[in-house]
Amino acid sequence: MKALKVLTAAAAVALLGTSAFAEFKASGYIRSGVESTIVDDGSDADPVSELTTAVNGGGYNLGLGPDRTRIALDWTEEKAGASIRYTNNGTLSSTYTDSNEPWFVSGNIDYAFAYVNLFDNLLKVSAGKNNGGETGTEGDAGYDFSKLYGARFSVYPVDGLVIEANISTNNLPADKHATLDALSVAAKYGNDTFAVQAGYAFNGSLYAGFSLYSVENLELYVEANYVDKDIAGVVNKKAEAVASTVLTETVSYNIDPVKFGIVAYQDLTEDNGYLAFYPYVELGLGDVLEGLSVGLDVGYVTGADVEDIISLTPEATIAVADNASVQAFYTFQKQDEEKTHVVGLGVKYSF
Repeated sequence: MKALKVLTAAAAVALLGTSAFAEFKASGYIRSGVESTIVDDGSDADPVSELTTAVNGGGYNLGLGPDRTRIALDWTEEKAGASIRYTNNGTLSSTYTDSNEPWFVSGNIDYAFAYVNLFDNLLKVSAGKNNGGETGTEGDAGYDFSKLYGARFSVYPVDGLVIEANISTNNLPADKHATLDALSVAAKYGNDTFAVQAGYAFNGSLYAGFSLYSVENLELYVEANYVDKDIAGVVNKKAEAVASTVLTETVSYNIDPVKFGIVAYQDLTEDNGYLAFYPYVELGLGDVLEGLSVGLDVGYVTGADVEDIISLTPEATIAVADNASVQAFYTFQKQDEEKTHVVGLGVKYSF
């Protein structure tokens, strides 16, 4: 409740501060579709089939993603502004797992915050339910301590460097008494060649990241995250609390009309670790049909307590307009003796 009051107050301040000369911008997207799933558990029982008015598959790297409605509103002026983003999973779906999610609850608000720039833009102060700051890692994992209720202070001491301090009510104990656990600090330095990011939360977690920009057509991101055993929430085979450590690498290379890459995870948590690899390739076929591309997405997951999972997803996407696309895909997944077949058709409209 206190967090919601902070959120409301921050939004009110922003609206007052951006009334006369503010620029308003609305953006977002809607995506949905239909998907047929057949699961064969390898026994003599008949395979289980299901038809859903939602798209939940489509490959790790190439899929349009699950059913969703998202709307973002931004108010900006020279020294202040406010942003809010709403997301609902289950867009037009009647059978998708999250289709009964209420439309108007605070959990649907991804972020809603106000900010002000001070001292000739040397300091930015944000308050409310903040979105990601400027110091998060830039790869697939996207570690960031500022996506929480509270206040964010961003300082720009020299060109290319930003330092952030976050005070978040999310990390306070149940009785909400003041403690260092509410504080996190992070920094990023970047230029045209590379960027490094690092953050430390006093409740017991930290992250680090590296981004490479210097090679034309190449995207390369490396991320690491450590969570102390007191807050990781995982135990080893002796039922002892253990810390969690995860590494992520995201690499892609684009030689028009071909793009290929891989996302890789290494979870090094004791007795709970796993490895996951998601290579993919995408080919633009605009010369054959305007807006057409095809791709192949592969997945492999193995771990201490995970039967190996292998998946294969060929897909075809047509951009019917700059802001609208249609995608058809087939996914085959095998885990132990269980085989899953998914055929789907998805649509996405952006505005």
